[in-house]
Amino acid sequence: MFFNNILTLVDAYTYVREAIGQSVGDPNPLISMYMSITSSERKAAVMENLNNPKGSSRVVFCTSSLAVGVNMRDVKYVIHYGSPRLVQDFLQETGRVARESSAHGHSILVRFPRMNAKGLSDTMKAYVKGEECRRLTILKVFGSKSTQTKAPSCCDICNPNITYGFKSVVDAYYTDQAADDQLSDSSSGSEPSIGGIEYNDTDSD
Repeated sequence: MFFNNILTLVDAYTYVREAIGQSVGDPNPLISMYMSITSSERKAAVMENLNNPKGSSRVVFCTSSLAVGVNMRDVKYVIHYGSPRLVQDFLQETGRVARESSAHGHSILVRFPRMNAKGLSDTMKAYVKGEECRRLTILKVFGSKSTQTKAPSCCDICNPNITYGFKSVVDAYYTDQAADDQLSDSSSGSEPSIGGIEYNDTDSD
């Protein structure tokens, strides 16, 4: 799961870790973190776990640090928790999924207010807003065209009847945190937010 903001990543990781009862320093973690400030030893341990068929790791909360020059086996889903700045970053992160020639996988872009990266490129804005075929929006950056445009299976812009079953899952964290914040902030009358985090801090390598 890729994040464009370190504070949001840590907040989400902590929330899920506590929810599943995983202790700090668990030698066989179900979830892990990976970002530029992660120690080399910890990065190596995460990668070893991911590439071990019998490894315990099921989800890695990470920044774009995990998207470059890293091969992982049997990755079925990549979730972008907030839009990457550039289409190139989006594709680089997406490229971690289903790397085996016969594998199938899914790349899911999750966005809601304040979750987009600061300085989003015009192309990513167009992709997120759905101003035209999403496949075509990405391919135009590379001077390519799509033979799938307007096909029933192309995208939700070409076929508005396409539905996805992930919304209830990814909304769970946001909904629970927003409710907690609303209760804690009710005396001050301030607008609820997720942990009071500003979503403009980003990871850099």
